[in-house]
Amino acid sequence: MKNTKKLLALLLTLAMLAALLAGCGSDDSKKLIGTWTGTISFADMGEDLDSDLAELQEMMDISKLQVDMSLVLREDGTYSMSITPESAEIAIDVMITEMKPYLEKMIEDQLAAEGINMTLDEFFEASGYTLDDLIEESLDRDEVINSMTEGSAREGQYKASDGKLYFSDSVSQEPSKTEYEPYSFEGETLLLTEDMGGKTVTLHLNRVK
Repeated sequence: MKNTKKLLALLLTLAMLAALLAGCGSDDSKKLIGTWTGTISFADMGEDLDSDLAELQEMMDISKLQVDMSLVLREDGTYSMSITPESAEIAIDVMITEMKPYLEKMIEDQLAAEGINMTLDEFFEASGYTLDDLIEESLDRDEVINSMTEGSAREGQYKASDGKLYFSDSVSQEPSKTEYEPYSFEGETLLLTEDMGGKTVTLHLNRVK
């Protein structure tokens, strides 16, 4: 009986030791699996701003333009990343609101340059248009939303190791062995550091499922 108890105690000790060693040698890469979302400001895009956005920056404070990014990390080692259509729509509404003072000033300057003695109200009454009408006619909302969402879409393979996420640009392509994005966890929040046009930005992503 004593020998049996000693044997059981020894087995229990070995089991606890094995579990401890396994825990010490593992990383938190499995915590990455799931769908994550976070908000990014257009002002964080650095030199990645294309000519249209650079022009927009002259009209408004682009830090007020924000979109939600969705990152899906799957158990099979594939990922997908994109801007959500809902947040793109909200960003367009904010853009229109913020651009109105600039557009009104532009119309006033044009009237003055043409020697037309009219107020804005008189101009819109005479034209039969409102500023909202002009904006809606010149802005294809669906095209802008598609450009934002499809243009940002990215998918491929990923690998997590030692706090580094390695991505590829295609599902058929293995992740880069040299280029990576550092990541860490702050509670249940995933912190992903990205280089955006020479500007280092830390994305705060929260798990949605």
